[in-house]
Amino acid sequence: MERYEFDEALKEEIRARTLGEGFMKLVQTVRRGGSVFRISLRPVEIGGERKYQAEMADGADVRVKNLDANGAAEGLEEIIAQKGARDLHLMTARGDLHVRVTKKGHVLASRSAEMDRVVTVRAHDRVKNVPLAAFDSGGLLAAVGITDGAGKVRASMRGKYDQVNEFLKVVGEAVPRCPAAARHEPFVAADVFAGLLRQGILRERMCDLLTDTFRALILRILGFRVQVVEFVSSEATARNILLRCERGVKAGQPGPVGEYLALRDFWGVTPWLEERLGALLAGHLSRFA
Repeated sequence: MERYEFDEALKEEIRARTLGEGFMKLVQTVRRGGSVFRISLRPVEIGGERKYQAEMADGADVRVKNLDANGAAEGLEEIIAQKGARDLHLMTARGDLHVRVTKKGHVLASRSAEMDRVVTVRAHDRVKNVPLAAFDSGGLLAAVGITDGAGKVRASMRGKYDQVNEFLKVVGEAVPRCPAAARHEPFVAADVFAGLLRQGILRERMCDLLTDTFRALILRILGFRVQVVEFVSSEATARNILLRCERGVKAGQPGPVGEYLALRDFWGVTPWLEERLGALLAGHLSRFA
């Protein structure tokens, strides 16, 4: 038997417990250096048929597959064959099996006392509560970078997509309790900025932020990629924002132009930089003004 490998008796026990009656869940966590790979297997009911759902989590990347009995058996063999330090926890109606493989390759198995639990197989064909799918959110998700050009959620933004859905669920629960919503009255648009501008310090900081925002948008309009960075510690100075730019995109794109005009018109100002670069900006702004 190789290092880190389960002996044959333990392998057979894992197979019998997982593929037999009373199976509830199997979870194996593998430690790879500083990262963790986790795979779980549980029974589900899909369209009236018994299936197995496998979930694989490798850092922020999470994948889910629904398997038939043969697919589950093949997946189980891959779980058993994994190497390295790991923990396996297998739950059945009759009891639990816990296997720990140490960094040195020692396999330690322990079993719970005999149990008599009721196994409930969860139906998996229910409709998920996904608020972002309840309306045409494609334009919004693309604009904020959550989806790609094909409308698919970017792998790196899956966590943010789930976060927005959870936020909308919370809002959805709270809104019906609002008296205006209960009376089916619309949300009134109001000016929230008066209190912000009343205090001198807050007004000054807001002006700084607006100035840097206008600068960044104008650079984007002119065909630059823009990054806003802090180039010195905030402990040294409050004005520590640097616009790092690289020319390389098409000038006059609708997105930056629309954002700039909306922000400019909302505040009712004309930035000095627009006046200074009037000859360069006029053609781009006039097409959307």
